[in-house]
Amino acid sequence: MNGLVYIVDDDQLLRNALKGLLGDEGFIVVTCSSAEEFLALEPRYEPCCLLLDVKMDGMSGFDLQAQLGGREFSPPIVFLTGSAKLQQAVSAMRDGAAHFLIKPVDDEQLIETLREAINKSKQEANFMSELQQLTPMEKKIAHLAQQGFLSKQIAQKVNVSIRTVEWHRRNIRKKGIL
Repeated sequence: MNGLVYIVDDDQLLRNALKGLLGDEGFIVVTCSSAEEFLALEPRYEPCCLLLDVKMDGMSGFDLQAQLGGREFSPPIVFLTGSAKLQQAVSAMRDGAAHFLIKPVDDEQLIETLREAINKSKQEANFMSELQQLTPMEKKIAHLAQQGFLSKQIAQKVNVSIRTVEWHRRNIRKKGIL
């Protein structure tokens, strides 16, 4: 198994073709016809990526990317579009997209790109899965610690004392995280 790929595209024929291709390559595939349909799904903390169209009815791919940026866990995004300007691609990459591909795309290039994106998500998915056993405050502190913030900085960000942060960090380590 190569991991989970969410395909979000309003073109049903393309979704079906991609689902067949990726399924044959060992990917688990979940298709959505809109960004709104994707957002309604329960988040899954497992290695995955999002194969996302830019132009769709309703919320665009860029709008979905922006909304996912505020989530605790967001899969790497691979944009696949038939029409894009260079500035759009650059902006999407600056906002964290893993790749930006233009249709038509070579099957092997697409598969390799998706494998790279899923591999990128493995570490974060494992971390997010482990976080589910933490209290809400421990989650905040663990996130900030993983990003490299010092206890003093974390204390300022979550508005608690340094001593409280250190106490939570000890509890997090006792649970085998960090």
